[in-house]
Amino acid sequence: MESNGQSTIQASKSFQADVSALYKAWTEAEQLKQWWKPMGLTLSDVENEITEGGKVTYHFKGEEGTSLTIEGTYQEVQPNERLVYTWNWQLPDEKLNSSYKLEVVFEGSEDQSSISITQNEEEQQESVKPKESAWDDQLSKLAQFLESGEQGAGSSDNTASAGGVSNAQQQDASSSAMDQEGKPDYGSQNPLQDQ
Repeated sequence: MESNGQSTIQASKSFQADVSALYKAWTEAEQLKQWWKPMGLTLSDVENEITEGGKVTYHFKGEEGTSLTIEGTYQEVQPNERLVYTWNWQLPDEKLNSSYKLEVVFEGSEDQSSISITQNEEEQQESVKPKESAWDDQLSKLAQFLESGEQGAGSSDNTASAGGVSNAQQQDASSSAMDQEGKPDYGSQNPLQDQ
């Protein structure tokens, strides 16, 4: 991971999985819910219309009523190759909301793949800046998920969302860094705590 100033973050990782499996893990609701757990939150609902102009919305929930919504619009879609979309954080404290643009590039062969992510800040903001380690953490969770062979595992709730993607619910079985009190450790930039 590298950060170019305060406005761009880049992350990449290689996987022992084909590029199609990687792309599905990144885009399919049932799979996302098994590994995408920023700040220890659980991904509870996904709407994902993967077409140019299509909407993407992730709703996260945590203990004690914490919540986070990330929403955006796809600008470029090349299945199994490249996605470009807006990435707008909606937090309970509106002054912490932030807007980004993501470029996600998928590369690989039948048994090896990689992902490269570039996150650009849309404009100078007073919001909490994502930590570089946050992308590394989520990509490590993605690698564990792909290596586990659980890509076909999902819940029995296969209700489709507005984007045509299943909204199967999964419990948060992931581990995250914990502080001395056993609570998730977000570092000094946890946007869900009172400032």
